[in-house]
Amino acid sequence: MNTTSNTSCSVFNRGHSRNGFTLIELLVVIAIIAILSAILVPAINMSRQSALSAKSVSNLRQIGVAMFARASDNNGRFPITFGPQIQNGPNLLWSHEVAPYISGSDQAPSGVSALGLVESLWPIFISPTTIAPGEINKSAPYLDSTYSMNGNLNEIATLDDTSISRGLPTIRVDNPAQTVLLVDGGQWAIGSQADASLYSVYQETKNSTTPDASVSTTSPDGNGLYGHGTVSYRDQGRAATLWCDGHVSHVEKGEFKHKHFAINF
Repeated sequence: MNTTSNTSCSVFNRGHSRNGFTLIELLVVIAIIAILSAILVPAINMSRQSALSAKSVSNLRQIGVAMFARASDNNGRFPITFGPQIQNGPNLLWSHEVAPYISGSDQAPSGVSALGLVESLWPIFISPTTIAPGEINKSAPYLDSTYSMNGNLNEIATLDDTSISRGLPTIRVDNPAQTVLLVDGGQWAIGSQADASLYSVYQETKNSTTPDASVSTTSPDGNGLYGHGTVSYRDQGRAATLWCDGHVSHVEKGEFKHKHFAINF
């Protein structure tokens, strides 16, 4: 009698066993996954941006060391920002003069190729916050750097009615800790370099008598590019900056003043 009862219960239970999740259980799982994604994705993106920011700071520190090493070999002068270094000579950029102090033994003596800096130097001279590797335009006519040098650190001399350029002596900078040497610069277009001498800012600040006046800022275009010759606040709304005393920091949009570029304040 008991045997029959147990057998019936066993059959009944097998007939009503579940082989999957209910709809409510599936919806709960999906909701949990969505919540976790909403939390983790921004955190991952933030970590990635922080890594790129740190690499840009590292780039500027390395370039800064090279600039001061070059200055010690050239009577304490900064590199040329842009222009001919000899009478009737070709225009050079600051990056061309600094490259030999960074390039390895496999580089050309000048560190420069017909298209600008040799490709192996791009990871240092091209800010990681500007261009993803796949967006670098290798056919650009003159791909050099996406960092711009302070144009006020250039000295123009006239020789037989011909202008030549050279870097300013470092001792001419009255306040190196608050004077920009290099900064994230606006590009011509995606895949191109920034203006070597930060020309628009240079024109605005070269004869300034108002040290605390704000430097003009621009808004990025549809591609996220700031105006050529201006500061680019592409690093999470900040500009990575190398100062004339060698330290590196990030400057928020709107915080640059004339005194940060003019050398006489």
